[in-house]
Amino acid sequence: MTTSLTVTGQSLFNISKFKAALGSVARPNIWRAEIKFGDGLFRTLGKSSSDVLPNFSYRCERTTIPGKTISTVDDYGGGPPLKLAQDVTYQDIDMTIICATDMQERYIFETWMNVVVLPGFYAGSGLVNYYNNYALGNTLTLYQYNELGDVILKYTLHDVYPVQISAMNLTWEENNTYQRFDVTLNYRDYTPYVPNAITSSAEEGEGATGGGDLDETGETSDGSEVEFGDSEGVYDSPRDSDGNIIFIG
Repeated sequence: MTTSLTVTGQSLFNISKFKAALGSVARPNIWRAEIKFGDGLFRTLGKSSSDVLPNFSYRCERTTIPGKTISTVDDYGGGPPLKLAQDVTYQDIDMTIICATDMQERYIFETWMNVVVLPGFYAGSGLVNYYNNYALGNTLTLYQYNELGDVILKYTLHDVYPVQISAMNLTWEENNTYQRFDVTLNYRDYTPYVPNAITSSAEEGEGATGGGDLDETGETSDGSEVEFGDSEGVYDSPRDSDGNIIFIG
């Protein structure tokens, strides 16, 4: 049975057409998270992320695709104010981590935060470490897949470090559950990669510099570079061969 809404003999809504147009949808439960330490944190801890968090992709139970906000400033030049873009801010993301019986994941994030700010039981407590030692070069990569196992979305967060870890419950009431905790991560910026998205091309007159799809390096599949300000371009902080941010100006 087909249900439709008609006005003056014209169909405005049709279930069959809606289902056909909607097609297959992305599901939020087919995903994976991967974390990698930069050179600074590796030197500080003396071990890589694969050494200390070998099962992180399985232990990370929940997270979010990051978001960002463009702040504006009002320009009063007569008449209604014109809102001009001023800056961009990236929203912290939260992760829920499942604890193994050795509490390795909890220990590593506690230690990581101790690297950021020296805790009270050390001499020089309260001292803040250098950014290079706890954040620079660290990446968190989030993959989302379709039901066939193909990557449909990839976000790489740059210069990641934890700013908060949650408390954990200890109670006799919870028998059929497992221990978990939340981590809030800060990062400098992120690079999105959507392999199957339709992009505009300059030949089509829609203003994009490159004619191919963007890959994770910020280049298009036809080899052309994406310039800052392109309608379909992805801008990442300029970095040298070692991954260090190049500050301009």
